[in-house]
Amino acid sequence: MSLFAAISVCKVAKDAAGVAGNVFAFGLFVSPIPTFRRIIRNGSTEMFSGLPYIYSLLNCLICLWYGTPLISAHNLLITTVNSVGAVFQFVYIIIFLMYAEKAKKVRMSGLLLAVLGLFAIILVGSLQIPDILVRRLFVGFLSCASLISMFASPMFIIKFVIQTKSVEFMPFYLSLSTFLMSTSFLLYGLFNDDAFIYVPNGIGTILGIIQLVLYFYYKSKPRENSREPLISAKLVLVLEFLSNSFLLVIMKHFSIIIREYTHHALFLSHLNVLLQLLGLLHCVVLIRTIFADIHPSLRLTIL
Repeated sequence: MSLFAAISVCKVAKDAAGVAGNVFAFGLFVSPIPTFRRIIRNGSTEMFSGLPYIYSLLNCLICLWYGTPLISAHNLLITTVNSVGAVFQFVYIIIFLMYAEKAKKVRMSGLLLAVLGLFAIILVGSLQIPDILVRRLFVGFLSCASLISMFASPMFIIKFVIQTKSVEFMPFYLSLSTFLMSTSFLLYGLFNDDAFIYVPNGIGTILGIIQLVLYFYYKSKPRENSREPLISAKLVLVLEFLSNSFLLVIMKHFSIIIREYTHHALFLSHLNVLLQLLGLLHCVVLIRTIFADIHPSLRLTIL
């Protein structure tokens, strides 16, 4: 096979993987629709949390920006999937605000403004970096950190499934869609030789496999006969801490990049401090959530 033919095959394979990833991601984007039908029908958000949609919006915006030609080349399908995702999340947030109680509405509005403000800072700040390679590294690290944090969130469900030996709160099709989407973009990133895409989606693929294995293991086994968990709950906690520690390592690399490669040290150093504080806050929330069952006083208020 000639070099030209090999390149053509890789391009077709990359596009096929990207299109598949867009299709599977669409399935994930529409999955909250039954929840919002219930909210609209009952005229209340009840005990539902709006935080996942806020965080998903930020993730989609950052990854959308990374996929544009101003940041990285040949990533159009990353832009399309995250553009659709951002629209869905924004619509969900608006509906949530319409039916939320006053206290929730105020908090959600504040968080929405904070997300939009943070994205504006990232957008403007990255455009201040004249070196296109450093700009790509800056936004790439952000998108990678955001994706890893998103993929790490199902670990709470995994831990719950192990503790209860029940898959009642881990829908099969949602886990399957997550696995298929992660696998598709893992292949897309490999064919495109983009570590900022294949690394986080590789982690997502592994977590998706774990969810599917747990689903079939506990689904086929009577609950009362399940004595030994397939995966140690302690291992899940270790993975949670490792994933969030990785976020802090990424933030540390931001400061190195800023120090050595840019001429806008003052502006970007403030941005770097903000990003590190966000990473630390994420870890604090994680630790409080983990120990909520042991110390009720640490239990987080549902947003």
